[in-house]
Amino acid sequence: PIVRYGTVAEEIGDRHISASDFAEGAYRFLIGLGKKVLLANQFSEIVDQFLRGSLHDLSTTGAWIGILAFAFQIYFDFSGYSDMAIGMGRCLGFHFNENFDHPYISRSITEFWRRWHISLGSFFRDYVYIPMGGNRRHQPLNILCVWFLTGLWHGASWNFVLWGLYFGLIVLLEKYTLLRVIRHIPAPLLHLYSLLLILIGWGIFYFDDFSRLTSFFSIASGHAARFHDFVTTGAFFDHFWLWTAAILLSTPIRSWLSSAILRLPLAQRYPGQVVRLSFRIIGSVALLTLSVALLVGATNNAFIYTRF
Repeated sequence: PIVRYGTVAEEIGDRHISASDFAEGAYRFLIGLGKKVLLANQFSEIVDQFLRGSLHDLSTTGAWIGILAFAFQIYFDFSGYSDMAIGMGRCLGFHFNENFDHPYISRSITEFWRRWHISLGSFFRDYVYIPMGGNRRHQPLNILCVWFLTGLWHGASWNFVLWGLYFGLIVLLEKYTLLRVIRHIPAPLLHLYSLLLILIGWGIFYFDDFSRLTSFFSIASGHAARFHDFVTTGAFFDHFWLWTAAILLSTPIRSWLSSAILRLPLAQRYPGQVVRLSFRIIGSVALLTLSVALLVGATNNAFIYTRF
């Protein structure tokens, strides 16, 4: 996450490292490592299979599977990177702010961007949006400027600028009309609405070649490809547990499990903290073992977001 001096100024001057902070930080670091190695790296192979090479043989369902895999890859890569940084900081006595809050459960694009890369959003709000006038004057222009810069922040490429302006226009539409129109729609449909627009955005983000971008969306819309193929079916079912884990871990399932653990009969006989700590130790050992096992044979473990 983007850490401002004011957030850590007091801890720089008077920092204390405790055993509980170190344990909490190490646990958070392992969660981030697991996200990166066990999830993001695995999804990168699916993304490469469907989107990196020629798009001529890609089916419509293959296009959506590929971009959904990229959505999971970039989320678990970047949130894992943030978890590792927050965890390392905690081990050293620093308490950094959260950078993600389960963005894929959002019911609107506005909500999505309150949950995704929180530190970047707050940075542009405080240093660009508010100084330009914020809600007081020229609000649509201020919003578009922020989103233009958000795209440019990721790289000096036309697709990043287009990606930023794409989300900026949707945020504007939601602010002035869409949110009032869709607020009575059932929650599952709102989730689908958000996910569809998010996936389209990731398509713009992924392709830096305009001809490949237009080909991809032509295929995804069903105009220039067959609807389905057996390669797509195999890619989904061969990685069924990976998809299942990604979907579950995109929700606040850890909080739900933590509450469920405290309701177990075991927690009635022993202190809740002891039971929770036992599960954490078991989970940490499992995460570390699996992550190291996969890292040993991996050839490319770079964080995707270090490019931006």
